[in-house]
Amino acid sequence: MQNFLRLIKISAPILLLLFVAACSNPLRQAPPPSFGEIRVVGVLPILVDADSIIEHPARDEVVKLLQRHNSGQEARLVKAMEKTDRFFDVRPVSGTPGQFFGWLLDGGEWGGPVGKEFRSYRFHPGVVKQLAGGAAADALLAVVLQGVKQPAKQWDRTGFHYLEADFNLIQAVAILVDGEGRIQWQGVVPLDPPFLFLQHPDFDAAYYNRSEQVPVRFLTLSGLDLALTEGKRSLFSIGNENDPYHRLAAGVAEELKSFNFSGRKADKHN
Repeated sequence: MQNFLRLIKISAPILLLLFVAACSNPLRQAPPPSFGEIRVVGVLPILVDADSIIEHPARDEVVKLLQRHNSGQEARLVKAMEKTDRFFDVRPVSGTPGQFFGWLLDGGEWGGPVGKEFRSYRFHPGVVKQLAGGAAADALLAVVLQGVKQPAKQWDRTGFHYLEADFNLIQAVAILVDGEGRIQWQGVVPLDPPFLFLQHPDFDAAYYNRSEQVPVRFLTLSGLDLALTEGKRSLFSIGNENDPYHRLAAGVAEELKSFNFSGRKADKHN
């Protein structure tokens, strides 16, 4: 009995040290909060914010063009997110994009640092709860294409010259909202180049006019249409880096993959 008590006295400090060491182990994480509890994500069809800053001579046609090309592209988001192994299951949520935008989103506001502005969005909690429940999902992922005018760099065809200026372009904002309508993550999907340029620098015009001033012109509708179908027109469309929807899906997946359990970006993006 005395030996047993002596063993307890000796073992207690050792157990305490082991407990402290385990808690201080950087590889050991505390139970994750709300973001970590999201196991199943429902992916909405890609939306277009027609009220954003889409400056183009054929503005309405550009909106329709984006809406048409967005159709079915949520499947790429689902596939890319599945590859991250971040969630137990990722599934598409069927519906009409126009209906989702007016029914699900509760307006938005512009913000962000100068030169990187974007429009953030709010959601109707009741609608979120209904959609998430119908999809048996813990959260919903919404990706919204929005127009903006921002400084950017575009290169000429040779790759030797470029122009830095303010261009009208389309960027993507992704939002992860939990089943109660609380936004867990929202931000611009960092793509380089942006999802779609609506303007381009006319280096040839500057060359033939012997001018150092490079004019900026709008892409035609047919040019935008071809830009959005870049992947479909390539023999190597799978993983085509020129395909804006491939780049978008990869960008969203990378952002979610690099998110830590505290709801903040991992150190490599700070």
